[in-house]
Amino acid sequence: MFKNGDDTRQDQLILQLLSLFDQLLRQININLPFTCFKCLACSKDDGIMEFVKDSQTIQETRLKYDEDLSKFLAEKADGDKKRRKEIDENYLLSNAAYAAATYLLALGDRHLENLMVCDDGKFFHLDFGFIFGK
Repeated sequence: MFKNGDDTRQDQLILQLLSLFDQLLRQININLPFTCFKCLACSKDDGIMEFVKDSQTIQETRLKYDEDLSKFLAEKADGDKKRRKEIDENYLLSNAAYAAATYLLALGDRHLENLMVCDDGKFFHLDFGFIFGK
């Protein structure tokens, strides 16, 4: 996706830091499911961002499932209890990972259109225009 009008250098920096967090935590056997998608800043006003397959915004999910995210997660498990447990665990752990990361990086402008969830339950953030408290 080509993004114009935003400073994608900030997105690229934050995504690199999230990837580093992921690598460092894995070295000490902590596997938190960060979703590390690619971003390439072309200038201070535009860049290219990778799409994350099988994901949608929390806003879209809430509208489609009557504001009940658990209905979305249940549908993706398709009645399989083992799969539902895996999806719930992905959602829980990825929420914890991003809660800590957004706090450490002082990320702002978090709203339901900047928060995403994948079909496997992994939760992630995008659009990092307000970082380090600014």
